[in-house]
Amino acid sequence: MPDIIRHYDNQNQSIVDDTSDVLSLVYFNLLRLGLGKQYQQDVPGFETVYVVMSGNCDIEVAGEIYTDVGQRQDIWSGNADSVYVPPGAVVRVKANR
Repeated sequence: MPDIIRHYDNQNQSIVDDTSDVLSLVYFNLLRLGLGKQYQQDVPGFETVYVVMSGNCDIEVAGEIYTDVGQRQDIWSGNADSVYVPPGAVVRVKANR
């Protein structure tokens, strides 16, 4: 991947999307939520994986709730937890910590 994604506040908007010349079929978003904050997204036609890099959250996929996803303090503290979202499903993420 020749593009470098630098650290900046993307305000929960996509960093790489279908307007990218390099990654036309890839969406990438770094999501940051404060305690108790929620984020909802519907990505029709795309499979999605939500990887919890640090902290803990509840992830709801098409009405099915996965609670307490993510157990590590930072990216160096073990393996990341993730939840698969099939094409067309609405997903909601709620930050627990």
